[in-house]
Amino acid sequence: MKKCTAQCWVEVRNKVHLFVTGDQSKLDVLNTWIKSIEGKVKKFNNHHQLSIEEEEKEEKIGGFHCEKFAFAFGLIGSSHTRKSIKIVKNLRMCVDCHQMAKYISAAYECEIYLSDSKCLHHFKNGHCSCGDYW
Repeated sequence: MKKCTAQCWVEVRNKVHLFVTGDQSKLDVLNTWIKSIEGKVKKFNNHHQLSIEEEEKEEKIGGFHCEKFAFAFGLIGSSHTRKSIKIVKNLRMCVDCHQMAKYISAAYECEIYLSDSKCLHHFKNGHCSCGDYW
């Protein structure tokens, strides 16, 4: 049984942009930004928890999950005064991406609204409205 390809949509400057998990054609600046922040995310929150994930691990797909592209594009592609990022995803968000969203909301002082297949997450000040239970 083949898993569905994860997709995210993010609105930046009144346009909706699509990102697909594992897409190797994305701008180098997005890949560089994601790589630079991953180590900071691990230091920010290094506890492990049981999770049920609908999406393949990034190591298996050879690229990043679509919401990481959406986070990067939402921050890089908008003005520095942007205080919120709105994302829609067709599958459930994984633990790594959830942790990254929490870190970004704290480090960049922004709010992230991410609607996945199970929950509407609202990230603010390093916390999520789901209480880390989704």
